[in-house]
Amino acid sequence: MEEYSVVLAGDLSMKRTHRVLSALEPLWGPFTQPVSVHFDLRGVTFIWPSVITLLTTAIIRLLQEGFSVRVTRPESEKVDGYLNRIDFYDLAGMDVAYPWRRHSADGRFREVVQVQSESEGEEVVGEVMAILNCNVDGVAGVYDAVHHAFLEVVNNVFHHAQSPTQAVICAQSYPWHRCVELAVADSGRGIPASLGHNPELAGLFDSAVEAIELAVQPRVTGRPEHNTGEGLFFSLEFVKANGGRACIHSQDGALWLRGRQARARRVPFWPGTWVSLCFRSDCPVDTGAIFNQYAPPENDYDWLF
Repeated sequence: MEEYSVVLAGDLSMKRTHRVLSALEPLWGPFTQPVSVHFDLRGVTFIWPSVITLLTTAIIRLLQEGFSVRVTRPESEKVDGYLNRIDFYDLAGMDVAYPWRRHSADGRFREVVQVQSESEGEEVVGEVMAILNCNVDGVAGVYDAVHHAFLEVVNNVFHHAQSPTQAVICAQSYPWHRCVELAVADSGRGIPASLGHNPELAGLFDSAVEAIELAVQPRVTGRPEHNTGEGLFFSLEFVKANGGRACIHSQDGALWLRGRQARARRVPFWPGTWVSLCFRSDCPVDTGAIFNQYAPPENDYDWLF
């Protein structure tokens, strides 16, 4: 049996996902003979939720399709212990005992989880919001808005994606970096196919990059009967106002946001959609100011919610 190796090393953060996606891309092509996949993580020195959701989703998808998968664990004891505590090994189908007392994750991180339904997604998003509440200054003023936006991002998986792996979510606060990162990934049909479900959007995009640029506009959705089309749009508006970072990746297109600077480009293929949002913990957001840019003040919540 042929073996394909996914070799990853170094600090695997949002800005380094290109190398992860490049290593994973060959897995989504047709194979002429059975293939086993080896994830070699020995050289990984740090790993963020954005990459954890990608790797977890890839492994779940491969296992579902009958591939043989093995993982070589990081040589760094800290990274290995973290992946163990955050339940990555469990979702990768590995029997790895956790050798220490399992302290509560409340307010610090949300273990990587494969969310199977909208109701479970709502529960997990609530846990993720608790992390923001504990770590981002002034989040009380934006709690409902961010909760609504991120919940719609997660619900998009169940309304649009047709993902065999459902939604994979992870979140972590980093006090020393003064930030909180939230990430959700699926392996479904992607944003272009989803938007193509809405006949009103026909002819408005010719590539995954253009589809993503369209999807982050207000009131754009593939299924207007189920979604407001505001989840991605307001998620990015909150990140802009907060001075954070974000990435939306679908098929071979991606939109990157750092502060208020956005760029879109072609990237290695991913079979679905991946969204990562990184909020600064020291920069409050004025929700009212954001909403009032797009609707009269008295109509904000009627329009959005």
